[in-house]
Amino acid sequence: ANKLHTLPAGLTRLRGLTQLDVSNNQLERIDGDLSNLVNLDQMDLSENRLTSFPDHLPPTVRQLNLSHNHLEQLPSGILDQVPSLQSLDISSNLLSSLSLFGASQSGDNRHQLVTLRATFNRFTELPSLNGLKLLKEVYLSDNRITTVDLQKLNGCPIATLDLARNKIAKLPDGIPVAFPELVRLDVSANEISVLPTELGLMDRLQVLLVDCNPLRSIRHNVLSGGTEAIKTLLRQRHRPDSTPETASASSTTAPNAEPQHQDLTLKEQAPRSPPAVPKGTHVIKAECISAPTVRAGPVISQTSCDSPLPCVNASYILDWSSGPHSAQTKKFPELPDPDSTEAWLAAAAGPHMSAVNVRTLHLAYRKLTSLPTGLFAFAPTLTSLVLENNKLTDLPDQLDSLSRLSTLDLTRNQFRSIPAPVGRLPALTTLRLDQNPLGPDCSLSVLTDGSVHTTLEHLSLRSCQLTHTPEPSQLKPDCMPNLSYLDLSDNSIATIPAELGLCTQLKSVQLGGNTFRVPRPAILTKGTPAVLEYLRSRLPL
Repeated sequence: ANKLHTLPAGLTRLRGLTQLDVSNNQLERIDGDLSNLVNLDQMDLSENRLTSFPDHLPPTVRQLNLSHNHLEQLPSGILDQVPSLQSLDISSNLLSSLSLFGASQSGDNRHQLVTLRATFNRFTELPSLNGLKLLKEVYLSDNRITTVDLQKLNGCPIATLDLARNKIAKLPDGIPVAFPELVRLDVSANEISVLPTELGLMDRLQVLLVDCNPLRSIRHNVLSGGTEAIKTLLRQRHRPDSTPETASASSTTAPNAEPQHQDLTLKEQAPRSPPAVPKGTHVIKAECISAPTVRAGPVISQTSCDSPLPCVNASYILDWSSGPHSAQTKKFPELPDPDSTEAWLAAAAGPHMSAVNVRTLHLAYRKLTSLPTGLFAFAPTLTSLVLENNKLTDLPDQLDSLSRLSTLDLTRNQFRSIPAPVGRLPALTTLRLDQNPLGPDCSLSVLTDGSVHTTLEHLSLRSCQLTHTPEPSQLKPDCMPNLSYLDLSDNSIATIPAELGLCTQLKSVQLGGNTFRVPRPAILTKGTPAVLEYLRSRLPL
């Protein structure tokens, strides 16, 4: 940066200019008529001291970055002036309102805005974006928004909506109808106590972030199970024949009452009559039990408990987790004989069931030092296994018999490397190893050398004591062709290798909370594509 205080004289007369980058300077104002820059495609004015912005803008600009300035307002009708604008970044300013349209008051077929970034401002309500028929990404985290008015987003095909760290107390009903294409919804760190149950019906919703909210009716082990576990619970609670208000009310609890969980009580889970047996489901007869030959399992501490284990619920979730404070609150039921597949099947079925179909199994906070081999009774149907907060250091070789397992959560255990059997899971798409002592280096050879390298989509290595990123050559498209999400945040990584920019299949790379200085925060806030492009620009010629 040159620490410019004003733009060079005559710059606005450069009619052939296509890119203008004057970021990281000391500009306080923009003089001249920018509308003369008739061929300008990209304009970066981020990290300056701008308090105002000209009314007349370049007519053809597609990318405009005004982040990290002191702007309190933007010219009214900015999208009517520049209908070709596709990406607008106004993050980290002092904006409390935004008027994108002029007389029309809404978007139309002329407008091409795809991405709006307006994080770290002073908005108390959503800006009006209705009618923007190409708008896919809206980032409004770290504002002061109290309500979500869906009318202001009417007609927008939004795929990503980020409302984290605001003051939202309630999500409105009608989100699935308003945003049928929604893939990612982040409402973490708000004041939400109840989630609309209809969120569980959104088939395309892949990421639902709701942590750090006062959610009274969803247990921690469900939240830690991730998006699919939350959606499954919401689907179970949804009442399609009730009004939205009634459905939401059914999942709330009084402040001092014990939360009621439809996925945890035997009374609610037991069907009134024996259900039909779906394909791949175990019938409770000795001759039908089939499980792989396994080593002896762990010896689990036995404690007396009057209440039985919950059986599998109507959403195929079997929650046998203990709790983070169980020693101080109440005793949880003991697990079945760790070596007996018959015992695990019988306990999962409950007294009124004739068949078992377990797709999600929670065994968090069970102080496990090795994997109970009884869980292999569910191998034909199991798709998600949550082993969070145990003391595991390894996994058995026969893990690959879980042929349908797509999600494996090993958060907060004692793994010092990625367990070798994980690499042989034939259907695994999501692997979470957060808060394991994998550092300072973490080799991905177990993954790249196994069958999982063609299926893995989501890899999370958050808070794993890493001082280096995994070797970029192990993350390239030819090694991990379907890997789209990589979380390396909250480690001690001092350098981000330029070669990581060659991992073009990555759609989201999380790098926050590390010690590196390059790329700068201004680059990181632009998102993963910008970060990868920046890293590629640093590769030697």
